[in-house]
Amino acid sequence: MPLSEKQIEQLYKFTRTHFVEHYDLQTELVDHLANGIETQQSSIPELTFEEALKLEFKKFGVCGFNDVIQEKTKAMSKQYRVLLWRFFKEWFKWPKLVLTITLLGVQWGMLSFLKDPGLRYNIGMGILFFLALFTMYYMFKTKKERELFMNKCGKKWMLGELIYNYGWISSFLLI
Repeated sequence: MPLSEKQIEQLYKFTRTHFVEHYDLQTELVDHLANGIETQQSSIPELTFEEALKLEFKKFGVCGFNDVIQEKTKAMSKQYRVLLWRFFKEWFKWPKLVLTITLLGVQWGMLSFLKDPGLRYNIGMGILFFLALFTMYYMFKTKKERELFMNKCGKKWMLGELIYNYGWISSFLLI
């Protein structure tokens, strides 16, 4: 017997109360729990929804959903690293690579015209400082927008969290 919408919503609440905060992971767990509950109820018809849920949750062991969360986080991190590496390789192809080298050459050429090494150093550091400030401003601005979006839709996605965290890491490396 398929589960009702109300029971599916109870499963989402159940996963949230067991510290599963990402919606995509909640959806996978709800699907797994629903399939298990339906299987149990078809084999034992007198079993209630709550009893079947308790039996199905016991299958996850002492740690509950923690092992599943860790495995999914590792898998999605690996998937996202592959995606980032693909974008990185894509960036350093013919037109963008030439543009990057040209812009670096123009900057180096402009700084090399300055004879005073102290002035050259100060301008170079000023450019780096400006880039670091701009990056920090952009990251804080997008963090607020991201939080507003999550509050509006009420869902937190694991892949979005990973993207945001990797963005902070790359910005920190730039600084």
